[in-house]
Parts: sequence; C-alpha cells; structure tokens
Amino acid sequence: MNDNYQLLANPYHLKKKKIEDSDLDSRLFLLLSKKFPENKINKNDYPTILKKIEFILVENTIHNTVQDTIDSIINYVLDEQLL
Repeated sequence: MNDNYQLLANPYHLKKKKIEDSDLDSRLFLLLSKKFPENKINKNDYPTILKKIEFILVENTIHNTVQDTIDSIINYVLDEQLL
C-alpha cells in the first residue's frame, strides 16, 4: 500500500492551525497596512505600536467600566427615589 495516503475517520473534521504570536503580529500589521495604506509601518516599530494599542485598549476598558458602574449607581438611586 502507498504510504502517501492518510485515511480520515471524519473527512469534514479539520485540525485547527496553531497561530504563533509572531505570525499573529504579522497578520495584524498586514491588516493595518491595508486599512491605512498611506502610512508605512516598519517592523522595528511593531513593539511601540503594540504597546500603544494595548494602552488605548486598557484605557477604554477602564473608562467603560467606570461609566457602566456610574450609570448603574445613578439608575439605582433614581429607582429608589421613585419608590
């Protein structure tokens, strides 16, 4: 029998490809290059750009959490006053 063939129990089941971090970074910057073609992104700038993106995400998460908490407290106080 030819060893070049491999039988699958389920031909529709495919193994997920494991994406490495460096490959993930490359994909991200490829998408950014397509989104903003007027800007040139160097590989040397990747760490700086990633840190700034992370900072923005953390700041937005904190802001949204604080805003949701404040809104919840205000709604609770208003509901208590109506009763």
